[in-house]
Amino acid sequence: MLKELYEKNADDVISAGFDKFAAVLGADDDMMAIAFMSEINLGMNNQSRHPDRIRDAMITTRRLCALVLIGISALVLAACNDDEAFDIQT
Repeated sequence: MLKELYEKNADDVISAGFDKFAAVLGADDDMMAIAFMSEINLGMNNQSRHPDRIRDAMITTRRLCALVLIGISALVLAACNDDEAFDIQT
């Protein structure tokens, strides 16, 4: 439901239901990134009434990016340490 609302540009609806989404999904659920993006969209249009959510959105976005980078780094490291993964003859 949250994804569908976001795809329909219903940022105001998502913002109005933000606390309900957080209660159902959990504040740390990755799907809450969509709700945070709606707040950022509203903020960019000077329509947000929740600057605290925008701040939290920035923190959450940084956390998600860090997790992605850690995952990519781990894959690269594993691949670099496994010559067979690249069929390298040493």
